[in-house]
Amino acid sequence: MNYFNLDKQKLIIGFCLSIIFTICLPFVTVASAQNVTVSGKVVDVNNAPIMGVNIAVMGERRGVVSDLNGLFTIQADKGKVISFSCLGYKTRELPAAELTGGNIVLQDDASVLDELVVIGYGTKRKRDLTGSIASISSKDLESNPVKDVLTAMQGKVAGVQIISSSGAPGSSMQIRVRGASSLNSGNSPLYVVDGIPIETTSTSLLNVDDEHGLNPLSYLSPGDIESIEVLKDAASSSIYGSRAANGVVLITTKRGKEGKASINLFSSFGISNITRKLSVLNSRQWREFILEGYRNYDLHMGLAKETAVHYTVVDSLNPVNSGDGDWQSLMYNTAYEKQVGVNISGGTKAMRYSLSTSYLDQEGIIRNSKYKRFTTRANTEFDASEFIKVGTNISYTYSTNDRVSAGGMGNRSMVVALLTRPPTYALNYPDGSYLGYLNGKRNPIALAEECLHLNTSHRVNANLFHKMVKVQNQLQHRFRSSERG
Repeated sequence: MNYFNLDKQKLIIGFCLSIIFTICLPFVTVASAQNVTVSGKVVDVNNAPIMGVNIAVMGERRGVVSDLNGLFTIQADKGKVISFSCLGYKTRELPAAELTGGNIVLQDDASVLDELVVIGYGTKRKRDLTGSIASISSKDLESNPVKDVLTAMQGKVAGVQIISSSGAPGSSMQIRVRGASSLNSGNSPLYVVDGIPIETTSTSLLNVDDEHGLNPLSYLSPGDIESIEVLKDAASSSIYGSRAANGVVLITTKRGKEGKASINLFSSFGISNITRKLSVLNSRQWREFILEGYRNYDLHMGLAKETAVHYTVVDSLNPVNSGDGDWQSLMYNTAYEKQVGVNISGGTKAMRYSLSTSYLDQEGIIRNSKYKRFTTRANTEFDASEFIKVGTNISYTYSTNDRVSAGGMGNRSMVVALLTRPPTYALNYPDGSYLGYLNGKRNPIALAEECLHLNTSHRVNANLFHKMVKVQNQLQHRFRSSERG
């Protein structure tokens, strides 16, 4: 064996490896020198630590998350850029070489916060709730003066149907959120005023008859409303339970703001008339029509002897049959509506207040129907300390409602009575008293004047609350007492 050749080969291989190692050693040393440990603390503009910030080396799959105290540590090359991102804050990108262990301040990003809406069981993006929550502001209410809250909502909320069943002053209205959900149970939504659910059954079923129902929100003056929100999805049920199965109408009244006292006056005046009257027969035309009917009957039956005509048709000298009036003209009249109110609001840094009072006088187009309402409200809020706020919401409403049974079927309906009562029937007896029920036909004017459906209501709503501030979830304790008469 040639040991000389083997030693020569080993020398050559060793020499080559030495050259390669000598050439690569500076690069290894440089690479090792550029990889550094970066650490620091992420805080907001108030120098409060931010937990859960995503810290990543851009261009690499390397990242960490800041801990409870906002601290972090990450390995990166000095030439790399490190990204700091967190929901609710603007993303910030800094070179690794500039990070020397100090604080990294992130600015609030209000545009991102606006994209989230807190619901009963968590949060959702605002674009995902476009069809689930609808809002009406006080500016929308002021642009169209109305007498009650439900009227103000008509035509302004998608997916919500509001129908006035009678149009009588102070009458109830049918409201459906995304249609009817039950055939046997109620379909009305839950009303919540300043966080307090409002009972509607006792006020909408007065006299045990829906025809005489009252508007459950008639005690609220539109001038006191700050905003109206309608919850239409299942999130409302997670807050209010089964009562919210038909949706929720959240109403917030006006609050005082820090600053000088502001006095706002509002008033409105309206006139109402029936759109048109139906064309009906007068007394002479009605008699001719009835007599023609008798003659046609005799011809059809082939009777040799004429059928005796009822006395109410031919006996015009009888005081009972001497009428010649238009019942529609006697029943319908021009109705006037007047509303006036004042609101005083203001406050200091430690105390805010909002005081208001209003008066509504609304007449109906049907004779002897009218609704009057007087409301007063006081909303106050005090800063008991840096962390505790105490407030009260107190309202008193006095209302009177003279109602007329305009709906219904048959003789129960005043509108049916005035259209079917013959024009020959007199309005009064010679002594001035009303002529009543005659041959199955009621006197509609007597019904409007003599049948009383008067409801007088005293309603007090009081709400005392206190809440903790400067915590992530506000803690509120509320007390409510209500009295109606």
